[in-house]
Amino acid sequence: MTMTLYYNPQSRASVARWMLEEVGADYKLQHIDFTKGESRSPEFLAINPMGKIPTLVLQDGTVLTENGAIIAWLADAFPQAGLMPPAGSSARATVLRWLFFCGGCFEPALTDRMMRKEAPLPKQAVGWGDYDDVIEAIEQALTPGPSCSARPSARRMSILVPRWHGRGDSARPASARARASRTTSSGLLRATRSCVRRRPSETLATVLPRPQARRPGPSPRKSRG
Repeated sequence: MTMTLYYNPQSRASVARWMLEEVGADYKLQHIDFTKGESRSPEFLAINPMGKIPTLVLQDGTVLTENGAIIAWLADAFPQAGLMPPAGSSARATVLRWLFFCGGCFEPALTDRMMRKEAPLPKQAVGWGDYDDVIEAIEQALTPGPSCSARPSARRMSILVPRWHGRGDSARPASARARASRTTSSGLLRATRSCVRRRPSETLATVLPRPQARRPGPSPRKSRG
């Protein structure tokens, strides 16, 4: 029995598919058509009650969700790919740090900044803290020093983290195979991919600019008595 990846090329599941290609796993794709509501079908909800992809069903029927978990499990399950540093090493700690940072901080902070119209939530109330702090943390990590970019043993794996929303390095055969059916890319995908390929003189803020302060919204209408 091969693994099954529930997938749509215009979704985060592209990351999981790229990882499957990187490790050389034997898998099949089960396309989920959003326009037909297949992600909310009773059949799919029985597999993943969240109704979200990527959803990876392992050979023994175990259901694995969340890109970070899928990437980490595949790296461990296919050690011959050489993508995960040894257990207990500081290099592995660095990989895990940024793997979880992407899904737990970067993605929700970016979405919150893009979608929220009212005042931001207090940073103590949300797991990612604040959008500006998230961007600053990534900037510091991309600066040469004691970070994933300075550790050769962690670099191959951690390259998946800043490209979470991107199509990867076109020079990597696995990336090319994973995106073979992808036809379009949103502005978010392009921006996130560009932040990794930026020139040394550029900063992350030039690719993901900090939005100007929002103007106060209109005062609530008084109810008519």
